[in-house]
Amino acid sequence: MKLKEVTPFGKILRKIRIDNDETLKDMSEKFNVTSSHLSAVETGKRSIPKQWQDIIVKEYNLNENETNQLKKSILHSATEVKINTIDLNKDEKELVFAFASRFKHLNSQDKEEIKSILKKIDSKEFSGFPTRND
Repeated sequence: MKLKEVTPFGKILRKIRIDNDETLKDMSEKFNVTSSHLSAVETGKRSIPKQWQDIIVKEYNLNENETNQLKKSILHSATEVKINTIDLNKDEKELVFAFASRFKHLNSQDKEEIKSILKKIDSKEFSGFPTRND
């Protein structure tokens, strides 16, 4: 297998194994999965289980910088995004589904506008302002 076939998350896992002198089997046992399952996650053929981030941080004592790199690699390796809509009202659910179904049809300018809106929300959250009117 060529390294270029490995996702950013897979590259991080391989580096962790090398740094800790572990095999694929050693690491897969920590996740309670088979080696082939772990390999499939590394190559993007399977999604990254949500709980793996916490397991990796704990088992390998990652520092803040390493944890941030891990989070970024998960984001850049994701093959799908799941959104919990249980607490959303009807209008919010319609917005989520409309966005998901139409995203690929947005042009670059539309995507930049959405990014701009999301950045405003991020800056409000970090400055202590509420972001929702519930």
